[in-house]
Amino acid sequence: MTLHILNSPASLHRALPAMAAGDAILLIEDAKNLTGHLPRELDTNTVYLLNEHQDTQNPLPDRVIAINYDDFVALTVAHSPCLSW
Repeated sequence: MTLHILNSPASLHRALPAMAAGDAILLIEDAKNLTGHLPRELDTNTVYLLNEHQDTQNPLPDRVIAINYDDFVALTVAHSPCLSW
């Protein structure tokens, strides 16, 4: 399974054609704004958000999992390839 690391909302549109069911998605930086606007095509993907980039005023949707840097490292070890968009 692939880990897709998205750093902006625009990166989602570039990455979508390369995503497969079951791939993991990590939202960082400005991609945090996608948490409430994830397309239905991603319903079979696990979506993560780096804690550091979480907007504490807006709760995360149930389908988005907040992770720390140790978890980020574990994701990169568990997935191959890792693609940054």
